Amino acid sequence: MNKDNNELNNDYIDIKGAIAAISQFAQALRETYNKIPKIEIAPEMMLGTSYIMALRELKYPLFLETNINFKREIVENKNNSNNIQKIINKYINDDYLNNMLKKWHSSSCINKERLSIFEEAVELHRKKYYYACTSMMMCQLYGVIIDIYRYLDKNDIEIDDESKAKLANKYNMTNIDSEKGKFIQMAFITDLGYIIKEVIVEYIKEDVLSSSDSKSRWEHQPLRNKICHGDQLNYGTEEHSLKAILCIDLLVKLGECIKSVVDNLDEN
Repeated sequence: MNKDNNELNNDYIDIKGAIAAISQFAQALRETYNKIPKIEIAPEMMLGTSYIMALRELKYPLFLETNINFKREIVENKNNSNNIQKIINKYINDDYLNNMLKKWHSSSCINKERLSIFEEAVELHRKKYYYACTSMMMCQLYGVIIDIYRYLDKNDIEIDDESKAKLANKYNMTNIDSEKGKFIQMAFITDLGYIIKEVIVEYIKEDVLSSSDSKSRWEHQPLRNKICHGDQLNYGTEEHSLKAILCIDLLVKLGECIKSVVDNLDEN
């Protein structure tokens, strides 16, 4: 049955009113949205995340660098391993190494008797005695971890048993109080972001402190256990030597992050 004109007019008025109501509702939504403060992600934050993810893939222990231009170069060249190595070799110049050594000397967490060993190892690296530098630094790795852990103990900073158990389960550690386990603990005591903690622990635990027989891993990484036990013999390269130095530097920087946590506790 066909509708008469009055019914059609009423239907038209109802539809027109519904459209007007929808339009008003949409306008109200737009006005409400425009009043909400916009959260913008700073370009530096986006760059920082991209940089960490790039280094995670590259497996290079420069996770705590702060130079924006260097980070940008790494991100822009992350898919070109040859360019990456050239960029890093240029960046880690004599001035960088000298400033690094000064910071090691001023560290509150490191046994001062190690400093002469570090200085000699860095000098060997400058002279291209890469086997000597790499082996010296790898032999000091656990010692630096223990230095920092003792600093924690001295300042009454520790992880509770429940948190230790969670870390042991997360990282498949049978002894979370071993040197490797203590490294994991101290990384999570810092006030660094969770992602960067994860990436640092992943690299040190799975590569540098691993007992892997993977020749592809040996090709680019100095493995502490394999070098100190005389198994890995290919570490006489600039890459291995530089990564060994940077692993020590990474630990020292973690120690300074922990010192910052201690200082904040003292102030409060």
